[in-house]
Amino acid sequence: MPPRADNSTYGNTEEIHTVHLDLNLTVDFNTTTLSGSAVHKMMVLQATNKVQFDIWDLDIHRVFNASSQTIINSLNFTILQPNPLIGSVLQVTLPREVQVGETVHIGIEYTTGPKGQAFSWLKASQTAGGKLPYMFTQCEDINCRSVAPLQDTPSNRITYSA
Repeated sequence: MPPRADNSTYGNTEEIHTVHLDLNLTVDFNTTTLSGSAVHKMMVLQATNKVQFDIWDLDIHRVFNASSQTIINSLNFTILQPNPLIGSVLQVTLPREVQVGETVHIGIEYTTGPKGQAFSWLKASQTAGGKLPYMFTQCEDINCRSVAPLQDTPSNRITYSA
C-alpha cells in the first residue's frame, strides 16, 4: 500500500468521507465541556463496511445511523489507540458494505474532555466585562479532533452547521 498523503489522520477518506457536518452541542462552563451530537453526511468513494474518525479526549456515548438527526438504530464502534500523541481512532462498523455513490448519515453522541487541546476557557473575572465566562477554540494543527469526531485532514473540506 502506498504511503498516506496525511500521516496525522486515521480517517478512511479514500473510501468514505464527510461532505457536511451538523453539530448540536451544549456548552457547560462549570465542567468545561461540550456535549451533544455530530451528524456526518458522508459520500462513499469505495465499497466499505467501516468509517474511521479522529478523536482526542472525547467520551463517545453512542453511534447511530441518522437521517435528518432522527435516530434510526445504533451502530457498533471501537476506539483504537495507535498513537496517543495524535489522539485515537473511532472505528464505526456499518451494518452492511456500502457502495460507491451512496450517501450515509452517521450520528455520534459524545462529550468533550475538560482539557481538550483546542479549548480555552475563561472565567467571567478574566473577561473585559467581567460578567460572563468565555470559551474559544483554536483548531490549528490537529486539535479540532478534541472538539468533535472528524476525519481531521485538510484534504477533506466540508460544510457544517452548528
